[in-house]
Amino acid sequence: MRILFSNGDYMKIYYFMIHAVPKKDNPESKEFIGAFVNCWVKGLTHLTALNEAEKYIDSEGWTATNIEDAYITERERYIGDPDSSQSLECYDAACDYGVAGIFYTYATEEDEADEENEN
Repeated sequence: MRILFSNGDYMKIYYFMIHAVPKKDNPESKEFIGAFVNCWVKGLTHLTALNEAEKYIDSEGWTATNIEDAYITERERYIGDPDSSQSLECYDAACDYGVAGIFYTYATEEDEADEENEN
C-alpha cells in the first residue's frame, strides 16, 4: 500500500524486527526476560516509521534495545503463504491504523536463541 501526498511523497509499510526487554513495571517482567517484536508501520520515511515502532513497543510496556531487521514490505509478500497469516493481518492493520505488531516473548536465554532462529 502506498499513499500519495500532494508533494509527490509516498507513505509505505515498513517492517521491523526489534529486540525488546520488559520495563520493570510491566507485569510480564516476572515471566519474560525479552521479546522479538515484529512491527509493521505505515510511514513516510524509515526514521519516522522506526520512531512509531519504538513508541508502540514502549506503550506495550517494553523497551526496544536493538533493531534486528528492517525493510519496506508489500502485502503480496504474505499472500498465499499459510505461515504468514498473522503477518498479513498485521500488515493490513498497519495500513488501517498505522502500526501493528507481534511479540515473540522468551523466558530464558536459551528460549531467546530459539525465538531468534524461528524469526
